Amino acid sequence: MTADQVRALVVAQYPGVLNSPLAQAMHGASSMALLESSELYEKSAKHFAERGLKVSGLELDLAQMMKHKDSVIATLDGGIQGLLKKNKVERITGHATLQGGGVVEITAAAGSAPSKISGRRILIATGSVPSVLPGIQLDGDRVGTSTEALCWPEVPRHLVVIGAGVIGLEMGTVWRRLGAKVTVLEFLPRILPGIDEQVATEAKKIFEVSNFIKICNDFKNKTLFEDVLLLDRASRNIGDKIIVDI
Repeated sequence: MTADQVRALVVAQYPGVLNSPLAQAMHGASSMALLESSELYEKSAKHFAERGLKVSGLELDLAQMMKHKDSVIATLDGGIQGLLKKNKVERITGHATLQGGGVVEITAAAGSAPSKISGRRILIATGSVPSVLPGIQLDGDRVGTSTEALCWPEVPRHLVVIGAGVIGLEMGTVWRRLGAKVTVLEFLPRILPGIDEQVATEAKKIFEVSNFIKICNDFKNKTLFEDVLLLDRASRNIGDKIIVDI
């Protein structure tokens, strides 16, 4: 391939390809699938009877719920593949290194000879990594991010969410509906930073009705993680799962 043949190159961590927010769209599709399923579960357990719909023997099959979520993602992924093919976009899998001058070197697999592609324009869409806070070590098990929370095989006994942003509240909502106790800790005196304040205020009222939100802005001179544990120890109930959403 030459610069004349390739007008643009996209260096991406799939599914970052096509446009940069696509990875977030995949993540969003996962959370939306779980939000819908958990809402149906909660309605079946608590609200259907109000409309004369009695459900007996209701059980949560979390493994099946996760399979459904994965099938939604597989369908979305297939659509992306079709879109790439339709628009004659060639996908090359490998490790890319920018060489300068519009040249990208690609190593397809360990030990294989690298190849080079040049293009007039290069778009870097490699996605993002979670933000971390001092004193918090993400271990992917007890302490993690929303990515891990989308795949837990069991419902946590007590989930602590650090940060009352959109994603944290989504994950907290999913697991609360499925039976977990959820505590959300937010450094700011409001939830949903960046969202219209009136909308955020109304949302906070809804969450407080379900005893879902715990706004916390009294962190002292300790690390945030120490404060989280101290706040939980005060209630003698330390969270068995903690996710960071900042």
